[in-house]
Amino acid sequence: MTFVNSRKCLSFKHTLIATALITFLSACGGGSSSSSSTSTGDKNKMPNVTINSVADVESGAEVRLLGSASDTDGSITSYQWLQKSGVGVTIRDKDQANASFTAPVLDTDVTLEFELIVTDDKGGKATETIYIKIKRAVQVIENKLPNAAISAPDSISSGAEVRLVSSSTDSDGHIVSYQWSQKSGYGVTIRDKDQANASFSAPVLAEDTTLEFELVVTDDKGGKARASFSLAVKAAISPKAREYLTYKRCNVDMASAVHADFQGSEDLTSKASLINWLCSAQGDIGTQLQQDIVNTLSADGGISTVEAWKEAHCSVENKSYRVSRAAHSLIQVASDNAVSNWVQCMQQTSEHSVVCYAKEQNDSLLMHMNIKPEQGQFVVSSIFGNNLTNTDVLPTAFSAGETKLRYQRDSAQSSAYFEVSGVDNQGVEHSCAYSMASLDQVEADECEQVRQQALEQARITEIQYIHYRNFDVVPVFSQGSGGSATPSSISCALYKQE
Repeated sequence: MTFVNSRKCLSFKHTLIATALITFLSACGGGSSSSSSTSTGDKNKMPNVTINSVADVESGAEVRLLGSASDTDGSITSYQWLQKSGVGVTIRDKDQANASFTAPVLDTDVTLEFELIVTDDKGGKATETIYIKIKRAVQVIENKLPNAAISAPDSISSGAEVRLVSSSTDSDGHIVSYQWSQKSGYGVTIRDKDQANASFSAPVLAEDTTLEFELVVTDDKGGKARASFSLAVKAAISPKAREYLTYKRCNVDMASAVHADFQGSEDLTSKASLINWLCSAQGDIGTQLQQDIVNTLSADGGISTVEAWKEAHCSVENKSYRVSRAAHSLIQVASDNAVSNWVQCMQQTSEHSVVCYAKEQNDSLLMHMNIKPEQGQFVVSSIFGNNLTNTDVLPTAFSAGETKLRYQRDSAQSSAYFEVSGVDNQGVEHSCAYSMASLDQVEADECEQVRQQALEQARITEIQYIHYRNFDVVPVFSQGSGGSATPSSISCALYKQE
């Protein structure tokens, strides 16, 4: 049957009734079974399509759209990727099984919808849809670490309460935690150690000690910072012992000044005074200065430690020097400026109203009486001089400031002694005393010859020679050994009697 015949038969439909039309159509060939099978053919089976892409991606990431399709009764002839919704992107290779695109950079999470359409060789189409979530771009901001800072005293007395105050800051956030801890020293219990401000009680100790603490702060982004500090805890000592220590500290300053002058002049008298101070000084103060003096005296090599030097060079007489006697020995050679600084140090650290010292000048003695300005006046109760005659009018009271008293020694062959006593304006009693050794040489020529000979033979050192001469003693060596490193000594008077 052709499209033409089927048109001639249909031309009668305007004049026939419904039943006649049906009969007419049947007569035009619509009723043949073989003809119907040939025109219809087999039904096309639609292709099968799947997508295997990821569901979540980061902003800015490269995304692959992975499609696959199959056709049981033919083949796939085309692929077509389309975006159905969401922020628009450019799909690359959108007519291929596998396509791709760049995820947009967004500040919020967004879902994009894509569709893959596949077509087989018979025109059959199949579709599949996928939803891909684009995660927002997280801006990474570098955290600025906090600044850990501590406000606390440098030193404290034994038994005192100590406050540890944090002054820490965070420029891009805030501090969320504090942690105080002790790193070294005598152990203490820290109260409120997880708070900004902590506290503890200083231990009561017999010696000065140092405690070290650390503060760790953490900010709201987890950043940490540390700060540490040291606290000196002063020993619990009596007022008298404390005054003794301050006295020794003032003496250290004067010894330092004498040492500096000696390095330039190498004056033998200054050297002897330094030795007197060094040999009597203990290890609780001025340790660095002691080492510096030893280094100067041992410049030619040999002994390097203070202990070893004292063992080799300090006589029994040297070691027996009291702190006050060593100070007066330094005063004799110290500059006026160094002595003035020593007086100021004593006035600032001592509770006494009177600071006194003496300067020996051949057979005379010049006493310096220094009264603290705030004391106003020092009323003399007694002045005593043994083998001394005053050359000035003796006052009944000393005014604030400095007063000088000059005495003449009566006999150089005898020791001399001076003492003054009185009360300050608070009614507190004070006294000042000084003694002068004998200048008797006892026919020094003979004794001096022995000392000089020992020095020339290198049996004694120059330092020992100065000591023997100042105290008018003669070195004595053991028999048969030809001499000893540390000879004993006897007075010149006893030497002459032998």
